[in-house]
Amino acid sequence: MQALNSSAALQYKDLIKTVIDFYKVDRDDTNVGLVVYSSITITQFTFGTYYSKTDINNAIDTMKYPENATYTGAGLEAVQNILFGNARPEMHNCLVAVTDGTSNDDVSLPSAHLKAMKVVTLAVGVGEYYAAEELQQIATTPSHVFEAPVYDDLHNTADKIKESLCNGKTEIIHSECVLA
Repeated sequence: MQALNSSAALQYKDLIKTVIDFYKVDRDDTNVGLVVYSSITITQFTFGTYYSKTDINNAIDTMKYPENATYTGAGLEAVQNILFGNARPEMHNCLVAVTDGTSNDDVSLPSAHLKAMKVVTLAVGVGEYYAAEELQQIATTPSHVFEAPVYDDLHNTADKIKESLCNGKTEIIHSECVLA
């Protein structure tokens, strides 16, 4: 992931918060985790850390992004092992993976593992440097691939994600959702 300027970082954070807002978040319903990655992977928070949208949004507002090269495969492995490896088995699991660069490592194997775990994965490519074929590998289905030519288009992407996730519902209940 390239270093994000302040405007791009704000757009990215707004996308995350908008997607989380689709869910009913509390201890017994939707739990949210957040992982950011580049050449390193940082778990910002896990499913059991926050149970309110206010607390989650505050954590998102203060998060920092690692700089350097893009290693989406490592980010997906971290999500698989740290978050979904400890997910509640009765929950519907959802991952929204966002990237603005072509990965320097393999995304096919961690993507296959997430699919085998029945994690519904949406892939979002932002800007001009991501690889569309990687988004196809990451996403559960082709309809779970989203592209935003620039960070300013992420608000439109959030609406498309909501349509894909909610299928006409106003809120998603009983899920664990990760944004990476």
